[in-house]
Amino acid sequence: MWTLLRWFLFRMDPEAAHAVGVIFLRLRGFFTKGHSKPVRNLHRQIELAGIRLDSPLGVAAGFDKDGKLVLGLHSLGFGFVEVGTVTPLPQYGNPRPRLFRVPEARALINR
Repeated sequence: MWTLLRWFLFRMDPEAAHAVGVIFLRLRGFFTKGHSKPVRNLHRQIELAGIRLDSPLGVAAGFDKDGKLVLGLHSLGFGFVEVGTVTPLPQYGNPRPRLFRVPEARALINR
């Protein structure tokens, strides 16, 4: 299944593929309502600044700028999600293209 999905996503524009992922995560978050807990591995739990995290893996700022994917990302097993930013006025993003694939490095560049 992943092979077919990957084939499909990698033929899309990177920003369109990102939009598909956002839709998936919003749906997953809606249906789990945060109650669907990922499989817990007690050996992976950590405590950071007095807060117990289920996983040391997290999502850095920039992926979920609007804070709409927190439940979906948590249900995938991330221990924390850094959300959004605060600005006095709305700011426009960079012009397209902003995302570039680097297949030989299995990487994505976000500008």
